[in-house]
Amino acid sequence: MIITSGKLEYRARDGREYDDNGYPIQQTTTWSNEVPCQVVPLQYDRTVLSSTTETPVVIARYEVLIHARHYKEADEVRITDTRSGRTEELRVISAEYLRAVSQYKLLCR
Repeated sequence: MIITSGKLEYRARDGREYDDNGYPIQQTTTWSNEVPCQVVPLQYDRTVLSSTTETPVVIARYEVLIHARHYKEADEVRITDTRSGRTEELRVISAEYLRAVSQYKLLCR
């Protein structure tokens, strides 16, 4: 059972990488419709400094649970926290199917 604490959107890309002459083209990207999800922050650290510029860098890792019927394979997702309204764009590190509960667990950074 998912306790809804956020909304997830997938970044969808069109499948074309090259034009008719074989030259690379810029892909257009759009965000999918929002689907309910459960967001669990694993790590959120603002105290890390960049080694080159000495400026603060935010390191964040999240575990996201969604129903299997909403899952789409994607490299990037946008998560919106329903309580605070905060939105973050994250890369999907891994996706694991949880067969017993028919859900996917995404590890995002």
